[in-house]
Amino acid sequence: MMGRVHRVWLRIRSLLAVLAIVRFSLLIPAALAATLIVSDQMVDILRAVGEDRRVRAILFLCLTSAGAGLAVWYTARTMLRFCFDSNPASDPAVYPRLKRVLPRALGIAVPGMLALRVALLTPSSPALPRLNAFAIALATVTALVAIYIGARREIARRTGLAALAVPEAQEKRNLAHWRELPEPTLAVFWVVLAANLIMMALFTWPAFYAAGIPVALGAPAILLLALALLAFSGSTLVYAANHYALPILTMLALWAALCSVDNDNHMVRVTAESRSHGFMTREKTPDAQLLKAAQLDGMTLASYFQEWWTELQHSYPGDGPIPVFIVAAEGGGLRAAYWTAVVLAELEDRTRGTGMPFSRHVFAISGVSGGSVGATLFDASLAARLRQTSSLSHREELERVLCGDFLSDTFGYALFPDLLQRLLPIPVVSDRAIALERSFERAWSAQHRGQALQLTSAFHELWATEPHRVPLLFLNSTVVETGQRAINYPLASAFPQGDASFADTLPVGSVVGTAMPLSTAALLSARFTYVSPAGLIDTRDTAGPRWKRLVDGGYFDNSGATTAQELARGLLESGGPRLRLIVLHLPNAPEPPSARLNAKHKTYSRLEFLSEVFAPVQTLLNTRGARGTQAVSYLGREHAVELLRIQPQRNPVNAPLGWVLSAQVRHDLSAQLVGCGSSVAAGCAHEEIDKLVSLLHSR
Repeated sequence: MMGRVHRVWLRIRSLLAVLAIVRFSLLIPAALAATLIVSDQMVDILRAVGEDRRVRAILFLCLTSAGAGLAVWYTARTMLRFCFDSNPASDPAVYPRLKRVLPRALGIAVPGMLALRVALLTPSSPALPRLNAFAIALATVTALVAIYIGARREIARRTGLAALAVPEAQEKRNLAHWRELPEPTLAVFWVVLAANLIMMALFTWPAFYAAGIPVALGAPAILLLALALLAFSGSTLVYAANHYALPILTMLALWAALCSVDNDNHMVRVTAESRSHGFMTREKTPDAQLLKAAQLDGMTLASYFQEWWTELQHSYPGDGPIPVFIVAAEGGGLRAAYWTAVVLAELEDRTRGTGMPFSRHVFAISGVSGGSVGATLFDASLAARLRQTSSLSHREELERVLCGDFLSDTFGYALFPDLLQRLLPIPVVSDRAIALERSFERAWSAQHRGQALQLTSAFHELWATEPHRVPLLFLNSTVVETGQRAINYPLASAFPQGDASFADTLPVGSVVGTAMPLSTAALLSARFTYVSPAGLIDTRDTAGPRWKRLVDGGYFDNSGATTAQELARGLLESGGPRLRLIVLHLPNAPEPPSARLNAKHKTYSRLEFLSEVFAPVQTLLNTRGARGTQAVSYLGREHAVELLRIQPQRNPVNAPLGWVLSAQVRHDLSAQLVGCGSSVAAGCAHEEIDKLVSLLHSR
């Protein structure tokens, strides 16, 4: 039996050695399959491309899927023709049939998987004809790739390009050196090498993004383009490693690790003119004048609230209670940004004619991740109307801003210049976070041309005209080095240790000022996972490490309720008997509110895969959500605080986390603001908005 096991193991090891030769050709189908299976964001991007009639994006996706498929086939086919002394499995006699079939299967699989995934979207989509056409286009590309791979020599002969096709009889499969490759293959290699350099230069060029070319290409096309180029460059490295018997990939990984010591190009912009790269020197930090540029400099939370509350009371003679709102906007990528923005905008539009609109009753908004982006856009809309009128409603305005593609620019930077930066010893290029910030800036500018307030304006400019008419923003982040909260708010600049109202927090404004662009302030709270990197700031004289990194506030509390709870306590201490304090919680996950609060009462199976390994990791990840649930529960128990919740119900189309939303997802979310429908439970968003509007109108 052990002899049989040994023989099986030798065959498996030989198979793995064959696959190792084409590891970079395997990378594209494997990465694409994982993305299409695991990532709801990529699926919704495909839905957006098909349903929104993005003809250019469909064309580019079809072209890049064909190109990626051919790149996989070509690199795998070429690599399997070499015979390496360091790898006996490269001998043509080892798995000969697999070496002929595998490159063809991998090449066809790339467009084929995309066609299959789009076809699976059609039963759940109202835009059936458009998605059907999209699926048919990808299926046609798959068929064309398969036909070319199978009949390329005949095609070359009939089209008069026979000189570019090597006769099968002359194709050797035991090459010892790359110079033995046929001239057409060498020509393809040099062309692709030049394409790598050209694409790297283009995706590093700011004008390339300003012209909107990455958005026209679309995130899936950019991903496929990068992977296709990587298949060629990676296969070249594998060839060199096998030919010279050197661990080149290991050496490259070690070099990247060595470069990471001082090549962090993720510095947070302290002004609109700042860059995310440069040597880590004190001269890169804001000076005292920049720190004191805030419009609300020198005010504490208590002193500002007293001014705000006194002005509000003058508008309500008598002794009756006055509703005051604190908004807690949950995180969740563009879904959270869209839901937060449209809910607040709907409330503002429906109370705008009363003389005391909803925003005048909102003292502060505690935002996390995408909720911070939505809250910032809502405040920017209010501040812009104080300077210049608009014919659009607030909701129409913000829907137009948030309907764009905010992922393609980020992908372009991440897969080209930001990836190159990992191999450079010093920071020399801007990062993908700035690309995302600028994509928000362009989306805002497209709807507000010629206006003074842009997302490049300083954070404190929101309160420059009439500060009490714009709610304060408390944008929550998390400090990597300490795990504590970091809060970016406009009152902190004069207090190095922050406001005493907030426990164990890093006040961002006191260390980097409030002159940072609005886009930077919002995204500093939304740097989640690897799409947006940790932002580097210089804390100068604060306790602990001088250089600290900030990530998404959702790592600590994704609900925003912890900061809202501390705000509520501060207001209750100085508000007086007329204060009717209401915390408006804005979750954006499409599920009934009771689902999370009652999760601990559910019955779970005792079967768990590798529980000894994954239990600690699962616990650490789940405490993130539990901490937010606990903070919301505490708010509901405060006897002097009312807790309201406006949350979307379950949608027929999944609303993913990320920076692109399809038109169908946006429509499903917006429709819940104007009607509950017959299939949703009581307490839908429309009903809760009606109740809140009635409360304000009753004044």
